[in-house]
Amino acid sequence: ASLHTSATNLGFQTFKCGAVLISNRYLLTAAHCVTRERLIGISMGREDLNDHTNIGRSTYRIKKIYVHPDYEPARDEFHDIAILQTDRKVEYSQKIWPYCLPASNQQLSDRFSVQLAGWGQVNSSSRASVLQSADLKMVDNSRCEWLWSQHAPGHYNLLKGYSYPQGFTR
Repeated sequence: ASLHTSATNLGFQTFKCGAVLISNRYLLTAAHCVTRERLIGISMGREDLNDHTNIGRSTYRIKKIYVHPDYEPARDEFHDIAILQTDRKVEYSQKIWPYCLPASNQQLSDRFSVQLAGWGQVNSSSRASVLQSADLKMVDNSRCEWLWSQHAPGHYNLLKGYSYPQGFTR
């Protein structure tokens, strides 16, 4: 899904960030994407940001934004996570389907593969207009906690103490 900050009569135009659909009403994104500019909409079902046709695309307004309570914009590497609630249920299609998140008590190991996707920076001067993806190997929780604690002691649990919105299952 792509997040946008402006609209025209053709739909949402100014790309801001990516997000991932996690249920029929909620998306997961980075907190820095929702705290600096006023987001107005979500576009789903397109892979090329330069494709302004509406074929296979659905648009939604943002009803509510939940930012991690410990997120500080000045230090946006910590707790940089937010949940967006859409104005109505998302209609699933061949191109629009929620990602499967692990249960909070599920232990993940390096046997699992995950996919990273987005329209981020592809070099120092440009952003991808076509959705990019990469398959990665999962790092188990204990290794992740150890690696993160080396970078930021005491901050490895990004969702610690977070209150999930009603209707959102973790």
